[in-house]
Amino acid sequence: METDRTQIPEERLRVLPVLVAALTIGVVLFAGVSVILRLTGSGGTGGAGAPGAGGEETGVPNVLWMALAGVTIAGIVGYFVVGAAARGRARRVWETREDDERGHAALVQLLTVTTIVRGAIAEGFGLFAGVLILMHGELWPLAVTGVSVLLMAALLPVRPRFRAMQEAATGERTLV
Repeated sequence: METDRTQIPEERLRVLPVLVAALTIGVVLFAGVSVILRLTGSGGTGGAGAPGAGGEETGVPNVLWMALAGVTIAGIVGYFVVGAAARGRARRVWETREDDERGHAALVQLLTVTTIVRGAIAEGFGLFAGVLILMHGELWPLAVTGVSVLLMAALLPVRPRFRAMQEAATGERTLV
């Protein structure tokens, strides 16, 4: 029974990169399909010459661009706030642990939840950018998708991030 409990945190650390990769691949694929549809003329309003494509006539795309900027800025701030909050929470989790094994498992759980939340935040504004490419045919939202992908990539590799969280929580440097 003891080995089962110690294997669960290790399993979670092995699964996390797969989850982050799935989120990242989803954003990249959606943006890629949006761009292909735009370039082939199958998606969006037809590009630069179409009425309303730049927002001059309807104003709706301008609102969407502002929404994208707002969601992206809020997402980036949230991404870093969640990371900072997790480091503080890690210290509290370690200080209140019953034993080192349970403390280790609690830190793995905290890293798992934090990684999923941060990945979802970055995925959200990356997908929104892809929707705007699909709807309006402009390619500049790819920059937002790029930021999204970079933030998700920063969640990898998982083990060094876990060691950093463990060191922040315990105040001790680990050799593994």
